[in-house]
Amino acid sequence: MTASFLPTSYNPEDPATQARAAHNRALKDELWAKVAKAALGGARTNEIRRTLIGRELIGAGA
Repeated sequence: MTASFLPTSYNPEDPATQARAAHNRALKDELWAKVAKAALGGARTNEIRRTLIGRELIGAGA
């Protein structure tokens, strides 16, 4: 059995392709920054909320 050849119009040097790739990289970087912030406990308002309801902050020490 042989595989079929599928023609493609993908051109990595096309300006539109490069623009989409740059946009997707920026989205990835933004997402990773948000994940890193969430891993540290989220926004300051979340820290205040957890403190007010009596939850100890992870990594806050003893």
